[in-house]
Amino acid sequence: MFERVIGQQLPKEILSTAIGSGKLSHAYIFYGQSGVGKTTLAIEFAKSIVCRNHSACGTCDACQQFFSTSDVKIIRPQKSISVSDIREITSEIYLKPFLFDKKIYVITDADKMTVQAQNALLKVFEEPPSYAVIVLVTSNLSMILPTILSRGVQIRFSPLSLAELKLCFQNEGKPIPEDGLLSRANGSATRAFALAESEGYRSMRETLISDIRLLFQKRTTKEVIRLYSDFLTYQEEWEALWDIFNSLVYDSTVSDPSLCKNTDIRWEVSLPVGTAENIYKELRSLKQKLSANGAYNIGVLTALTSIRNHLNKERIS
Repeated sequence: MFERVIGQQLPKEILSTAIGSGKLSHAYIFYGQSGVGKTTLAIEFAKSIVCRNHSACGTCDACQQFFSTSDVKIIRPQKSISVSDIREITSEIYLKPFLFDKKIYVITDADKMTVQAQNALLKVFEEPPSYAVIVLVTSNLSMILPTILSRGVQIRFSPLSLAELKLCFQNEGKPIPEDGLLSRANGSATRAFALAESEGYRSMRETLISDIRLLFQKRTTKEVIRLYSDFLTYQEEWEALWDIFNSLVYDSTVSDPSLCKNTDIRWEVSLPVGTAENIYKELRSLKQKLSANGAYNIGVLTALTSIRNHLNKERIS
């Protein structure tokens, strides 16, 4: 089952067992980094629930009608999900299914729900109709309220392996990039495709690596401003910048070069584990803020300044 989805064996097994046993939860929360198959599997899961063969066969009448019935809704928000958006869903969900035995709602980028929207959805999670299944898909689990998390089955999606990323390219009929580029995608097929297609990525990465190296070595305001300028120049690619930064912090803590994420460069920077952990915390906080559409300039400058301060504390100690 779910052959169309690459990797993610454990999520597949959990969902296959639920369908096979007929013991479906009213709510699932798919979480993990972007580009690892969460939305694809959520849709295949929804298809399998209504499929006459419980396999998303694509040929039965239920599969043929999957995208044309009000019993199934795939919600892909462009910006935030407001309380009125959720109230529209909750008003519909208590109406019995028209074609199928179930009504299924898949909400991608669920972390874009406002707090008020999540509280409105909570009412459904607490008293769901027997025929309803809601799947929340998120790359930012920390943005989902604990009260929502506690009432759904949480399923973690792992980064894809190099072999699985290569299979993604093969299935799309695209040339398979070298391992060095694929390793920089950090297990995300979306990121791997973007890297392979971006002519400017190599230059951007080289600039960022050079400037992060200078920050780690010199630890002055000048290096903070230089990195801040990089983040402004490549603002549209901030997630890629974040991933590069995060991977270099990791590489600064390993003693065996073969374990580094950036195997194509010589990264001769070493950080104590405590300092690295503090930097990780700053980067995680920055990602949460930017993912929630926080003030970009202030968020980046504050994070970089704090990282410089952590580096200097290490030097003093």
